[in-house]
Amino acid sequence: MKYRKELAKIIPVALMDGNEEQFENIIDKLWDVFVRKDVKSLAFFPIDKSWSEDRVNDVFQRLNMGGVPLSGADLLLSRIKEKSFDYEEKLQLKSKQIYDLTQGYLFETSSILQLIYMIIKGTPRIAPERVKDHELSDFIDIFDKLKTPLDEFFKSFIYDLFRINNKSLVARGAAILPLIVYVYNRNLKGKSFSKIENENLQRLKQFFILSQLNDWNTQTIVTKCSTMALETTKDFPLDAMKEFISKNNRLVDLTIARIEEYVWFPLKILTPNRSFLSSSTVQGRYKPELDHIFPMKLDGRPDDYEVNVLWNMQPVTGVLNASKGNTHPKAFFSIPTNQKCMSQYDFIPTDLDDPAWEDHKSFINYRRQQMIEFMKSKYEIEIKD
Repeated sequence: MKYRKELAKIIPVALMDGNEEQFENIIDKLWDVFVRKDVKSLAFFPIDKSWSEDRVNDVFQRLNMGGVPLSGADLLLSRIKEKSFDYEEKLQLKSKQIYDLTQGYLFETSSILQLIYMIIKGTPRIAPERVKDHELSDFIDIFDKLKTPLDEFFKSFIYDLFRINNKSLVARGAAILPLIVYVYNRNLKGKSFSKIENENLQRLKQFFILSQLNDWNTQTIVTKCSTMALETTKDFPLDAMKEFISKNNRLVDLTIARIEEYVWFPLKILTPNRSFLSSSTVQGRYKPELDHIFPMKLDGRPDDYEVNVLWNMQPVTGVLNASKGNTHPKAFFSIPTNQKCMSQYDFIPTDLDDPAWEDHKSFINYRRQQMIEFMKSKYEIEIKD
């Protein structure tokens, strides 16, 4: 109270008039930050203007070791901002723009910096001590050249072609770096993504799908493939990349066993025209939800009833999933008011008299074949036994 009264004497009367409540709130917040012992204090360390840069950096490193350790990206950003004070804010703005363009895909500022580091230093692993002072300007220049390629990749490729609107659908984040690097390479040559040839675009799609499902996410693979993408003079060098990847003990073909290990990404690739809504809720239920078309707890199910497989899954809204429940799908869709719900499902027989609806084995075999044929016709990717 004594401290508050002393401060109140300092505030000009004209400024205080009518703002007494706001003044009280501000003082409470300041007191919480600097004085209360049950709240972590806000600390600062004064730097004398006469100190050398080496001494300042030494203090910075020592303080960092005693608090929350900064990442390599944080330390590198601090150096770049000496030349461009608002560099981090520009990265944040681009990240926000990508989020808006894709209706929700978060490509963080650290990922953008990692991409730029990849282009400059030839590796995605950020090591700030390896960056020379004269290279800091390159980070600023390359970011300016990357703005359009980033927009093109995430809007025209990730969102327009696949309707991917959430980062969680792309589990192998580093594996997309070679793709972005290639779009950047084309852009440097004056070739926009919209002008890409169909065969070349198909190579990008194949790399995207195979890299996610076959885990082409190692630093060695990402580095080599990004280098190839940056050095190529024309087409995306998928064949050369696959040859290198094969030598590094990674699968280059897609198998039944491999695709069955995943759920959301394969379903997104198999339903590229559907948008998966995420994180929002309707009446407490997340959407989309994953419907087992032949339900897991079907009444009267046989002993060999195995339906928890990719080929029996469909992302749907929570409302539809709840209404369908444990009903046999043929019985559910046979109800006249439910027949319109069939449009929310993919790769199912439209005729309810089709033998595939009779039992779970027939249905799963039918739908698996439909999905395999789609992968071959849409992406020219064969799923091998």
